[in-house]
Order: sequence, then C-alpha cells, then structure tokens
Amino acid sequence: MAVSFNKVIIAGNLAKDPELNHTQSGKSVANLVVAVNDFYTQDVYYFKVAVWGKQAENCAQYLSKGRGVLVEGRLRRSQYEYKGEKRYSTEINANNVQFLSGGSSTKSSRNEESGDVPPFKEEPDFNEERKRKEIEEDLNNVNDEYYEEDDDIPF
Repeated sequence: MAVSFNKVIIAGNLAKDPELNHTQSGKSVANLVVAVNDFYTQDVYYFKVAVWGKQAENCAQYLSKGRGVLVEGRLRRSQYEYKGEKRYSTEINANNVQFLSGGSSTKSSRNEESGDVPPFKEEPDFNEERKRKEIEEDLNNVNDEYYEEDDDIPF
C-alpha cells in the first residue's frame, strides 16, 4: 500500500493585506495570498492560504501587503458551484506561519526602527545572473560525472 503525505512549505511575500473573518462558531480565520517567485523561470505563483485561531488574529494584526512569510501546512481542495458549473479551488491550510523580515508592515505595532524587526538587507554583492550560472555549471558537472560512458559495463 502506498503511503500518503500532504505537506507544503512555501516562502514568499503577501500579495495583499490579510482578510480576517470569523466562522459562525466564532473561530478566527485569516485568508492570505502569498506570491512566490520561481528562481529559474522568473514566474510568480500565487497561493491562497487559510490560517486559523490565534495565529489568524496575529497575521491580521502584524502582516500587510509585501511582508515576507514562511508557511507550513497541507493542501486542501474544495468544490463550489458558479453559475451552475462545478469549480474547484486548492488552497493551503496553514499549520504554522512565520513572519520574515522584509517588505513593509504598516499595521505592525512593533517599531522596526528600534530593532524589534530588522529591516531586510540584500547582500551587496549579490548577482542573480552569476548565481544562476553557478547553479547551471554545478548541474552540468553532476550530469557529466554520473552519465559518462564506462567501458566496463557489459551492456
């Protein structure tokens, strides 16, 4: 029997401010949209994230558009009807949301100037194209190393 495993970890920036709602039973839920950049293709992927309970309230209080987050959770697929047509939506049901430094947080009651949240500083000598070339060279070296023909192989 195959083992199932449903775990997602993403790191990115909030594409919009969190939306805090409450269920009929009074439980807090924050809806986030996290933008994640693909390093290789330069594409941006947007993920819907649901955060529950006290963590949802903290997200709504301290996070805002552009702020960095790391989200751990599991995928959840839901079905709904729109104009008589069945549609599906996939979102991340968060178990843990870590606030990352970077971006701006106008809602935060913390004072970034005082050092409670250190400002994001990019490495001064970081060159994205150089890093990409280094990774490609490493991959080519690995491929050459493992796929060289060996005359000792009998087939």
